[in-house]
Amino acid sequence: MIPDHLMRAAVGANAPLANVQNPNTGQTEYVRMFGPGHAFGQPATDSEPETDGNVTSFRPEYVCAVYIRFEPNGTLTVKQAHVAIAKPQPTDTDIVSAAEPLLNAMSKTGYAGNGAKKFKENFEDFSFASQHAVIIYLDNKDDTVRFSSKDSDIIRFTPISGNDPKTRVRPNHAFFNRRAIAVAPGGGTVGKRAYLVDFWNTDENGNAITGVVEKDPATHYIYAMNIHLEMATSKRTAKLNWVPIIIDPDTGNMGGQP
Repeated sequence: MIPDHLMRAAVGANAPLANVQNPNTGQTEYVRMFGPGHAFGQPATDSEPETDGNVTSFRPEYVCAVYIRFEPNGTLTVKQAHVAIAKPQPTDTDIVSAAEPLLNAMSKTGYAGNGAKKFKENFEDFSFASQHAVIIYLDNKDDTVRFSSKDSDIIRFTPISGNDPKTRVRPNHAFFNRRAIAVAPGGGTVGKRAYLVDFWNTDENGNAITGVVEKDPATHYIYAMNIHLEMATSKRTAKLNWVPIIIDPDTGNMGGQP
């Protein structure tokens, strides 16, 4: 049986907003329907929060570079590193310039966080305590693994945690302005594309997230991010066959630094 708070309205390009009662807060939330799927909260392709609160602009203090590579032996490498960014309103070029050296470094087997404010692997502690520019980079050749060919699907948010289905996750009101960017980290990397997304650190009212205590999960703002990719099948014909795959980390503001 599907819980009432996970039920969805009919899907369609012109479907209205569907009201959803969140049993944890007693508040009515919404799911916006579009195309072949749905968005939990605002779509990451929205440019900014649609509710005006006390956060009026995106001024990231840090860049988080996420490095993903499917290895020849069938394993998956994931690393993420945070660095401060000097400009108060960086351009995409500024963000890429800060991220490329990190991506280059993370492509090396022995990288252990040198030069980063924070370094983690395997999406452990994939958390942001302040506004961040997040760049997600896939270091594989496009004929092997690539980002989804369905633009609206590349970064989406879902109502169920990929780590623990019992964890309460929130509808997205924090990640916006997802866009593609060309990157060239060098050092033997082969991926040529990444996706940028702005983490505004905002709640459903457009206000800055406050009161988060790292050691108190009840205060955390957790979102279930889906990163949609496609992997080529072993059956190669004149036309490549692709299988959709999803990397499903939990993310958000769980306190700590930065």
